[in-house]
Amino acid sequence: MLLSFIGFFGTVSALIGLLSVVIYKVFSHVYGGSYAQYIYILKGLLIIMPAIMIISMSIATRQYSFVNKLFYVTAATWMALFVYLFLLAVIFGVLTALFPQSSFAPYLTISICVSILAIGYGVWNASQPVVKHVTMHIPELAPDWQGKNIVLISDMHLGIVRSESFMKKIVNKINSANPDAVFIAGDLIDGPRFDYVRGLSPLADIVAPLGIFYTPGNHEAYNTEEAVFYAALPKNVTLLRDQKITINNTEIIGIDFANESLENTTARLLYTKYNPQMPTIAMLHDPKNMRALSDKSINLVFSGHTHGGQFFPNTLIVRSLYKKYTKGIAQTDKTWSYTTIGVGTALSPVRIGTTPEIVVLHIEP
Repeated sequence: MLLSFIGFFGTVSALIGLLSVVIYKVFSHVYGGSYAQYIYILKGLLIIMPAIMIISMSIATRQYSFVNKLFYVTAATWMALFVYLFLLAVIFGVLTALFPQSSFAPYLTISICVSILAIGYGVWNASQPVVKHVTMHIPELAPDWQGKNIVLISDMHLGIVRSESFMKKIVNKINSANPDAVFIAGDLIDGPRFDYVRGLSPLADIVAPLGIFYTPGNHEAYNTEEAVFYAALPKNVTLLRDQKITINNTEIIGIDFANESLENTTARLLYTKYNPQMPTIAMLHDPKNMRALSDKSINLVFSGHTHGGQFFPNTLIVRSLYKKYTKGIAQTDKTWSYTTIGVGTALSPVRIGTTPEIVVLHIEP
């Protein structure tokens, strides 16, 4: 996992460097010499901000620091703006090529200002989770779950950006839905170190008579203190890692995250020794291997991971990759699934085109 992360990180860093050159060249061309001082500032930001993000992320893997958090959040917010600056570079690069005699400097300036405002909105929006009520018609589960409130959350990403106060807000909203059972479908933490006991303690305040069930996602694997983190989970949270538990006449199954083939996911599902003759609810953080569970006729699967793309235009990219599993309800053969776009954020604390959600599911025949 560490080597793959390093490889991914190196690739992303090289890509950021290439895109930075494109932004700098196009903006310099559009503005010419009239705004030289601002171009120098842009050049500095294009160099400094990625460096700050890399350094602060490296520090965060070893220790938590409020000062480091400020640096990281600033740089991570910049990276969302960076995406929009690149899009503007492409648009205005094409325009200047098509109409070389025209001046587009005023329009580029307005576009940059709009982008900055959009990022500001995205930061605010990302901290405003909503409670979303959804009805699913699943006859196999209805006899035991009709009339009960099932709460689904995922992708809190507690750590360097989201903290105890955010978790308290989520817990208050969960309790306001009067849940009978709560499912946490992975990425409870972001990966960097923090005070796990303090950050996770609000989970102990959740009131759910049938229990709280949690299966890890990919970001738990980025954490270097796995034993310490899992030991800090409140006692009312049931951790399921390739395990199952029977609650309310239903097999609750948790499939731990792994980048693997359908066959391996199927093997781990069978390893849980669940009873296929009973009603089943499973958690699979990344929905890409949903077929492995539908082939075994699991009644209902909860997933997260996608964030719905988190912010435009990533929303379009994620939808092209995950298709019907990007968000919401999907059906694969006899298996129903719900992919939540999550309540937190990864990398950049911005949501544009997606709204963080706490899902309350109602099962009907």
